[in-house]
Amino acid sequence: MIDEYKKESRFLIQEILKRPFVRIPSSLEHEFHTYQKDQIFKFLLQVNILAQCTYAAYSVADYFILPDVGSLVVWLKLSYTALISLVTVLIYKFSRSVQLFDLILPLSIIGASAIWFYLLNLSHSPDRPIYLYASLVFVVLANLCVQIRFMPAVIISFLISAVIYTGVYFVVDRNWHQMLLFSLIYNPVFMFSLYISWTATQKSKMLFLRKRPLSPIAIF
Repeated sequence: MIDEYKKESRFLIQEILKRPFVRIPSSLEHEFHTYQKDQIFKFLLQVNILAQCTYAAYSVADYFILPDVGSLVVWLKLSYTALISLVTVLIYKFSRSVQLFDLILPLSIIGASAIWFYLLNLSHSPDRPIYLYASLVFVVLANLCVQIRFMPAVIISFLISAVIYTGVYFVVDRNWHQMLLFSLIYNPVFMFSLYISWTATQKSKMLFLRKRPLSPIAIF
């Protein structure tokens, strides 16, 4: 009987791994999340804190490129960074939900990009039309470390893009030619960032299925 269970499990796992989109069976979701918590929880904490520090560090560039709003840049960005870092640490300590933790960075980038474009629109710096292309880093960073769920990452990426396009629209003073030029550069980066997210989530599922002990499972 045990050998039959092993054969059945091996066959079902092999069938799942053959599919273009690897999906964790509902019967294994809890085990998968537990496995991911053991594997990447501390990594996600480190990445989130590092990302917040990187966002704060860009205040130096903002201060010199947007000198007329330099003080506001420093105050707003450092305050937001401190708040998100505190929330990240609290969730890490008390929630321990790896599904939520996986999406903290992408969710925080919605606010980070909104703050950045708000400051960019307040400024009258002549460098604004060029500097707005730095916003590409937001969507790349949002998808760089997603490990568990792809579809929520897609939704959040579109929300980030909506914020970015709205900000660009006002920075270029509703100039559709400039909007088109920005789109030609932004969209390939956007698609590449989603590909990064997709491959990371697929890889994490495949590794879990390949490493788990062989026991009876159900695909649905």
